[in-house]
Amino acid sequence: MPPAVMPKEEVLRILAREFRIWGYDGATLSRLSQATGLVKASLYHHFPKGKQDMAQAVLDYTLTQMAEQVLAPLRKPVAVDWLVKELCVNLAAFYNNGQLSCLVDVFSMGSAKAVVGDQLKTGLALLQSEIAALLVRGGFNETTAQTRAEHTLVVIQGGLIVARACDKPEVFLNQLNALPHQLLAPVT
Repeated sequence: MPPAVMPKEEVLRILAREFRIWGYDGATLSRLSQATGLVKASLYHHFPKGKQDMAQAVLDYTLTQMAEQVLAPLRKPVAVDWLVKELCVNLAAFYNNGQLSCLVDVFSMGSAKAVVGDQLKTGLALLQSEIAALLVRGGFNETTAQTRAEHTLVVIQGGLIVARACDKPEVFLNQLNALPHQLLAPVT
């Protein structure tokens, strides 16, 4: 598809891939231009503040996708244990079975944190809140639900980082497979 008619969603997917590969500081405008097929002037036309606007747009796009693909299904009127398993299936799909790095990792270091740090906190808080709400619906008290939801964030992010570092996506999948038992285990 010619770059002039490339949908913005496709541009954001490409930019997200480049940020995942190179990080914020390593994703130069030259690399981003080459990857999208858009000249720098076109990138600046769509993203006037350059890489800062691109990172914010990519994170907004990614958080919207997560809300639609991972969080919205948690509100179905079905059994909580089934929804916890669906959460894990949806997370696996969202992160391409552990092969897709998480933007939380790449955007939480270097100069990116100043640019999108608040967006990251908001996104993580939303994910934690939705998982906690699901667990409360399943009969857990608010404190237990929040603690287990926070643990889920650590499992997701840690699993993705270790999977990437070791070139073993199955590490992430193994963590997701264990997660339903951890989330739903009786309080002792």
